[in-house]
Amino acid sequence: SSDAMQSISDAMQSSSDVQLQGARKKLSISDSPDVLRLHLKRFSWNGQKINTHITFPVSLDLSPFCKREGGVSFRSAPEDTSYQLSSIIIHHGNGFNCGHYTSMCWNSEADSWVHCNDAKVTRCAQDEVLDSQAYILFYVRGHGVSSSMVTSNVTMVTPTDPLESGPSAKRVRFA
Repeated sequence: SSDAMQSISDAMQSSSDVQLQGARKKLSISDSPDVLRLHLKRFSWNGQKINTHITFPVSLDLSPFCKREGGVSFRSAPEDTSYQLSSIIIHHGNGFNCGHYTSMCWNSEADSWVHCNDAKVTRCAQDEVLDSQAYILFYVRGHGVSSSMVTSNVTMVTPTDPLESGPSAKRVRFA
């Protein structure tokens, strides 16, 4: 609380033995997951959207952040801390109480990125992914995105009649 901070500040100023020093805080990861999800802060305390572009890489190496107690690295193989971007989620709208979500995902069968917007799935360039206002990033461990960890193709169900959704609906596979 602000009262506690003021008490600490008052105590430091009244003591002649206290010297201020620079400090550094570092968090280390003790075990990294197979799928790493990074949730970016896109909303302020009052619910307004933060539209600042955040640069994020396609390949991510966590080894500088992975240490066990005592500073010993817990992984020996570099591929254990190497990640590839597999998908992102984007929020479209002005605040957390309204908007629309889409995603961009790597499709290994098509060997390209796809933009998923409700029932519409289109190919997109990697530059479009990296230029987007990502909200959540998904990285998969390893040098390539594995189809066993991420859906490798997208199957859409498209009714032949817009009002129809039963057994006569037509399946369209995007690859």
